[in-house]
Amino acid sequence: MPKIIPEVVISNMDRSMAFYTSLGFVQDQVGIVDDNGSQWYSLVLGEATVVILREDTVDGFRSDTPRGYGTHLYLTVDDVDGLYAQLKASDAKIVHE
Repeated sequence: MPKIIPEVVISNMDRSMAFYTSLGFVQDQVGIVDDNGSQWYSLVLGEATVVILREDTVDGFRSDTPRGYGTHLYLTVDDVDGLYAQLKASDAKIVHE
């Protein structure tokens, strides 16, 4: 079955890895490693895959560009209340309750 894999441009690799792993994603692949660390990571959760890309590696990307507008990622979880409590206890930004 064909699969769409979103690539998400991120500003902080450590914070982004912590966020996605808190959701249950695990690291699958590591991108090219340079002086600033890995340029990207592939993360998987069941059949879902997401690639996070360091913003300084994306040609033409401007760091002052607003992010996330018009982009939505939907995840299904077994225990939404438990995940919400876990995220709220971490430094994750809850934008709507």
